[in-house]
Amino acid sequence: MKLNPKTELTVKTALFSAVFTLILFSLANFFVNRSWNFFSTNNSKTQPFTVQGSGSATATPDQAQISFTVTKTAPKLEDAQNEANAATNSIVTDLQSAGIQKKDIQTGNYNSHPNYTESTSTISSMPIRPMPIPLPGNSTDIASYTVDENITITLHDISKASAAIDIATKGSAENIYGPSFTFSEQEQQTLSDQARTVAISNAKQKAEKMAGETGIRLGKILSVQETNTPFGIQPLMMNAKTESGASSGSAPTQINPGENTMTVNIVLSYEVR
Repeated sequence: MKLNPKTELTVKTALFSAVFTLILFSLANFFVNRSWNFFSTNNSKTQPFTVQGSGSATATPDQAQISFTVTKTAPKLEDAQNEANAATNSIVTDLQSAGIQKKDIQTGNYNSHPNYTESTSTISSMPIRPMPIPLPGNSTDIASYTVDENITITLHDISKASAAIDIATKGSAENIYGPSFTFSEQEQQTLSDQARTVAISNAKQKAEKMAGETGIRLGKILSVQETNTPFGIQPLMMNAKTESGASSGSAPTQINPGENTMTVNIVLSYEVR
C-alpha cells in the first residue's frame, strides 16, 4: 500500500526519532556502565577496590578513677555498720577538703554478712576412704558481723590522684584500686577526630599507591567504615594494709599518668572504572 506524502513523512520522522533515542540511550549506558548492554552494570562486572588505613592520636589522660573498700568487723551488726559509716564519712570529708566534689564520690556497693563459728562432730563410716559425716546436735554460732562499703572516686584533675590514695590509705581503706586513667568525653572526641583524619589520609595514600602499581583506575568512594581501638589502660592495684604498708607517716604516693593512645581504623571502598 502506497502512503500519501504526508503520512510517509510522519512515519519517517517517527522512525528517525526512535533510532536517535536508542543511540542516545546506548551512549549514556556505555559512559555509565562501560557496556553497550542495557542490562549490564559496572557493579556486576567488577568488585569494589577496598583498602584499610590506620591513624593514632596520643595525649596525657585528663580523668582518673580510684576505688577502695572500707571494711569493719564487730560482734554486733549495728556496731560494724556504725564503724564502717564513721570511717567512710571521715574519708569523704577529707577528700572534699582536698578539692574533690561530693558528686564525684560514689558508693558502689554496700554489703554486710555474719561470720560463723562451727563445732562439728564426725564419724568415719568407710575404712578405706573415711569421709566426715555430721552428727545430730551440731551447733553453728554467729561470732561477728562484717560490713563492706565500696567507694569510687572520679577525678577531673588527675594531679589529685596521689592525695586521694593517701587519704584513703590513712582512713584504713582496703583494696585500693587505681588510678584508672581515662579521657573525658570532650577529649575523646578531639583525639578521635585527629586519629580519623590521619586514618583517612593513610587509606587514600595506600589506595593511590596500589592502584598506580597495578594499573587500576579508581572511581568515587562507595563506602566508609570506621572501627576504634580502646585506650590501653593499666590500672594499679594496692592494699593499704598488706601491700603498701602505708601509714600516716608514710611518704606521699607518687602517680605518673603517662600517655594513652586512641587508634582509628578506616576502610574505604572505591569504584573501579
